Amino acid sequence: MSPSSPGSSGDWRTGLRESSPYLTLGIQLAGAVLVYVGIGYLIDRWLNTSPWFLVGGAVVGMVAFFVQLVRVVKQMNRASARRPAGKYKELDDKAWERDPWKDNDPWKEEGERK
Repeated sequence: MSPSSPGSSGDWRTGLRESSPYLTLGIQLAGAVLVYVGIGYLIDRWLNTSPWFLVGGAVVGMVAFFVQLVRVVKQMNRASARRPAGKYKELDDKAWERDPWKDNDPWKEEGERK
């Protein structure tokens, strides 16, 4: 099976699906902070109390992000505990001394070696 064929272990869609919670963390950080900073700014303009609500909004936005980060990490840890071990085997200390460009590359699977 080629790496791009559906159902293979190297299916890029599976990798994208599994990494999507991590890919959206940056957007969630920016969104949470910007929303709360924007609300704080608008309240400051309305009450003429600059910059107190703006700073408070930034703090609330960061707290909201870290709560989301902890939730996603816990969820991903649970998912990885259910998933079988990775494709690559553990290497001993001698493996680091070998030349990776030769045919006896320890990183390759048995079927990939010549």
